[in-house]
Amino acid sequence: ILEEDLSRNKMQLKRALEVSDKLYKELWSLRGKIRTYCRIRPPRKTGSANGIRIFKDVVVVPTRSNDIYVCAFDRVFPITSQEQTIYDGMRMYIESAILNENSCIIAYGQSGTGKTRTVRNIIRRAAKDLFSCGQWRLLVREVYMDKINVLYDQTIDTAEKLAEAQTEIEKERSVGTTELNAKSSRSHLIYSFTNLAQAGSLTLADLAGNERVARSGAKGKTL
Repeated sequence: ILEEDLSRNKMQLKRALEVSDKLYKELWSLRGKIRTYCRIRPPRKTGSANGIRIFKDVVVVPTRSNDIYVCAFDRVFPITSQEQTIYDGMRMYIESAILNENSCIIAYGQSGTGKTRTVRNIIRRAAKDLFSCGQWRLLVREVYMDKINVLYDQTIDTAEKLAEAQTEIEKERSVGTTELNAKSSRSHLIYSFTNLAQAGSLTLADLAGNERVARSGAKGKTL
């Protein structure tokens, strides 16, 4: 009887997983596989107003010529958003990689807007979800001055090892000082997680800052 119950439970679990996988893929199809998010950072100077207004998922940005830019996104994270809120918004991409899909998160924006910090915190919070299903190969590549450098390539299976890897990687990354950021990333950094037990993968790209040279003051190799 116990063997029959065990066999029956395994079959029910298998069907439940198949239904879950089907529903998850349908959700992806409905939402769209390419989505844009916007995170608003606080003003650089305490007490200054950046003039940005948010209307649900629409951002209105004033220009120096008294004009405005109106930008629509799939989701906007306001200044008050906590790091956990950001991760919860990205979680479906981590879960997709666990469910044998290929996911990619790209952080793009001006120098000093917090891209590296955002990517770092997403990776740190993803550890629990990723390692719940086994080991992952982490390959980290830096694109700098038309060259691709491998900064890390190892198998990891714990949050502690991932934290150590991030510390090692950040020490090796090319950075420089600009008028916008005391420690500005000058390269594209690409994290590639590959599930060793299944077919899923997760890529996070922390792109170098998009900046105006007149404002950043970057020169030489920093430029």
